[in-house]
Amino acid sequence: MKITVDIKPLIDTKKSGIGYYTENILREMIQLNRDNEYILNFFAFRNYHSKTDLINGYFDGIDNIKINPCRWFPPRIYQMIWPFFGIPYRLFFNNKNSKNSDVTIFFNFYVPPGVAGKTITVVYDTVYKDYPETMHNLTKTMLKLSLKQSIERADLIITPSEFSRERVMYHYDIRQPEKVRVVPGGVDHRRFKPASKNQILKTLASYNIKHDYFYYIGNLEPRKNLERLIIAYSNAQKKLETFPILVISGSKAWQYESIFDVVENLSLKDKVLFTGYVSEEDVSILMSGGIAFCFPSLYEGFGMPPLEAMACGTPVLVSKTSSIPEVIGNAGYMVNPYSIEEIEQGLIKLASEPSLRTELLKRGLEQSKKFSWQQSAAKFLGMIHELGN
Repeated sequence: MKITVDIKPLIDTKKSGIGYYTENILREMIQLNRDNEYILNFFAFRNYHSKTDLINGYFDGIDNIKINPCRWFPPRIYQMIWPFFGIPYRLFFNNKNSKNSDVTIFFNFYVPPGVAGKTITVVYDTVYKDYPETMHNLTKTMLKLSLKQSIERADLIITPSEFSRERVMYHYDIRQPEKVRVVPGGVDHRRFKPASKNQILKTLASYNIKHDYFYYIGNLEPRKNLERLIIAYSNAQKKLETFPILVISGSKAWQYESIFDVVENLSLKDKVLFTGYVSEEDVSILMSGGIAFCFPSLYEGFGMPPLEAMACGTPVLVSKTSSIPEVIGNAGYMVNPYSIEEIEQGLIKLASEPSLRTELLKRGLEQSKKFSWQQSAAKFLGMIHELGN
């Protein structure tokens, strides 16, 4: 089969969950079936060489791919105009590589008009409908303009969880259950595993982390519920003589200023450490070194970070909402993300009860084994072949 993939999520300089889902599913699919031909579409009006080098780094040594850039049109302009004007996507990539594709995949919600072959889109969540107040206005506007018509255009919609599947079907009144399928995220068990003591000590020194710590990684934005986590932490650390610090990693997304304001107002500058964006090499080590991983997010389409933390042998404190219970099972300490008191109690118990941490660690390692990118990619690939045939 000839399969075209729009790889926009892969060329973002700071990948988020969508980028990692795209990278891992695509890499494993390509390796699972070398008979398929994969055409990788991307806009490269600027920074063509750096983008090409980045893509080559992902797929080094793989010979059944073709890089297929559009170098003559700015991607931002195309993204702004296609919801209003039916300019065919294939015109921007109209060459022998992609015009006869059997299936074209979009990993980032959208399906523009005029796509070659059958179409698949991945819809990770419906947060813009369920929790619109937690989204950036521009992102919310683009989804409002584009997602309904993208879902109507798609021949197959893939979600990362049963929760997201149900929300997509509900909001868009989809009467064909077989049109929406689930392919969960996974864990790269070669990368996410308990780190050695030497690795942990070396990495902690590079971030100037000198104490036991709770850990969070993810974007700094309202949906991640960091303000309540910090307030709960402030209350909890007053109740024990010694208490771990709180280490927060991730990029500043939007409305992040209030997170820093809470730290300032509660006089926690010496107890809450912001590391900024962390390299891929350091993430699993920082997860391994924490006494617990904290992820009281208000809403997640899948929730990859706590799953990865469990694979690193770290207990997790997580929300009991949206898709998270589906992913974590009985392996995490569950809290109501709107209850500061519940988050506070969870932090205290995890800090003061080694037996609880040990039990959650064991459960987490077992639960994480149920997820792998190889299994997810095989499921995705089966759906592609079913659609293409």
